[in-house]
Amino acid sequence: FVYRAVGRMNRLNVRHLPVLDAQGRPLGMLTARILLALRSRQALALGDEIDVAADAAALKAAHDGLPALARSLLAEDIPATTITAVIAAATRDLTARAADLALAAMASDGKGPPPCRWCLAVLGSAGRGETLLAPDQDNALILDPAADADAAAIDTWFVEFAVRLNATLDAAGVPFC
Repeated sequence: FVYRAVGRMNRLNVRHLPVLDAQGRPLGMLTARILLALRSRQALALGDEIDVAADAAALKAAHDGLPALARSLLAEDIPATTITAVIAAATRDLTARAADLALAAMASDGKGPPPCRWCLAVLGSAGRGETLLAPDQDNALILDPAADADAAAIDTWFVEFAVRLNATLDAAGVPFC
């Protein structure tokens, strides 16, 4: 199986792996490039779709590719825990891209940059790396305002940001919790 070849190459820290017949005679050579093309084409395409998504509709198109990716991994006998981890990673990437889009929209609408340092945390099944094909939103914002910051202004900015973020995710196929 391809995933076993990738695992062996990673463990041995090699980029080439000989292919042997039943008698141990060399038949050919697998390379990291060939395996990446075979094994990851769909996952890489999905990741790239998420990275360049310009709006919620583009994020939804990427999200809609998750079942096909899961089927292909399942067909390769990839363990279910690995498949759910891949789906969770895609969900986290979708959330990060939705945050980028919300930030850009806030700036475009004259709301300015975030008024303090912050972090978006993905919680629940996606945060644990065990998402199935129908995740919902389990997100949190962690804020780090300065001691003399205007708490009301910070709250106002982040409430609008959160509304935009969550609406984008919902439109992208990750429904409200």
